[in-house]
Amino acid sequence: MNLNRTPIGILDSGVGGMNVASFLQKYLLREWFLIGKTSSFPLGNLSESQVRQEAQQAVQKLTSPTVKPLNSAQQESGWNLTILQPVTPSQPLMQLVESTSSILTHADSPKARGTYGIQTLPTGGTQCKLIVVACHTLSVIAGDLIRKQAGCPVIDMVDATLEMSERYSEVGFIGTKRTIESEVYQKKVKDKHKRTKVKAKPCPELAPLAEYGLHGDWDTLSRELTGMELDNLVLACTHYPLLSKEIQMLLPKTKLLNPAWAILQKVQKTLTDHKLWNDSKEKGKIITVGDLY
Repeated sequence: MNLNRTPIGILDSGVGGMNVASFLQKYLLREWFLIGKTSSFPLGNLSESQVRQEAQQAVQKLTSPTVKPLNSAQQESGWNLTILQPVTPSQPLMQLVESTSSILTHADSPKARGTYGIQTLPTGGTQCKLIVVACHTLSVIAGDLIRKQAGCPVIDMVDATLEMSERYSEVGFIGTKRTIESEVYQKKVKDKHKRTKVKAKPCPELAPLAEYGLHGDWDTLSRELTGMELDNLVLACTHYPLLSKEIQMLLPKTKLLNPAWAILQKVQKTLTDHKLWNDSKEKGKIITVGDLY
């Protein structure tokens, strides 16, 4: 199999993964992205053992997806799609669809916007050449497990986030309860730069706001962000950049740091080091496996 034309896998619990895939696709135009979602949301409220179990199941779905063949109506419509468990996405994903023309948007008819499918890949298969763990909770708690199971290079959020945050003398982290209470970011930054002022706060209610498109819930936003008026603030949950406009309004003097830029650099380097760049001249697409919602 020519791995160059296989997709980059994206692991997450919801729209955070779609957000990361959309960001990467803007700069990696010929690459395909295959999104696999965990069964539970939000992951940040689960125990460590539950998070690891979710990770194991998600990697299995991503590397061995269940294919549902086209039905007769779909075949007659002329669509060259192999549907992988069609779903009805919620409003936040539909907003991303509006701004990301590469996402496939229908199965049964040209006017349907509710179901998503996977176009037949150039290789005829769905093996991933690289997996991006687009979730801080999965990265912090189960990164080691994912690497053992994936069978391909894995990039998680931890190293990328640390590389980005270590350059500042004052930095804060907001993320899920499980991510922040692990103290991975706080300890690693302090271990390397003892004089750096570090502050972290779990914001468990922010991810649901992003997931369900509740951007106007200012009471919850204000409550969650209280005390985080710092010079620099890392959005240590891939859902949070979807709320960056609202967060910036509440913290106007704070520089918001999105680890997606660091992830992009790591993906580019991995594709180069392993000679995995897609050699097709066609533009890649974002595709999905399993239920997104």
